Amino acid sequence: MEQLREEFVTEVHNVFAEGYKEYEDEDDLVEDKYNSFELTKDECMEFVGKNFDYIFDMEEEVCKEHELEFGYTWEERGLVKIVMFWRYMVAREYIAENKADIMEEE
Repeated sequence: MEQLREEFVTEVHNVFAEGYKEYEDEDDLVEDKYNSFELTKDECMEFVGKNFDYIFDMEEEVCKEHELEFGYTWEERGLVKIVMFWRYMVAREYIAENKADIMEEE
């Protein structure tokens, strides 16, 4: 799971570095790049490398984060919902923690 997360945050890092100037703030970028569309079931399976343990780990993270942020249990189910929310959650967290450093790289 850590390898998947590292590969994904590298993608997020590059997407933010290349495109942050086009958006008013980082929330708009994250929304546009990671929450304005849905991957297909096949794209989600490819994303997780067909590793069902990753899906279960993602679901656990997503449920915990949702409950912390919104105060109630996340009831969405299904591969696409889990993967999409996990990608959005990880991207939002990574950019919030690293945006100043990424912007300094230029």
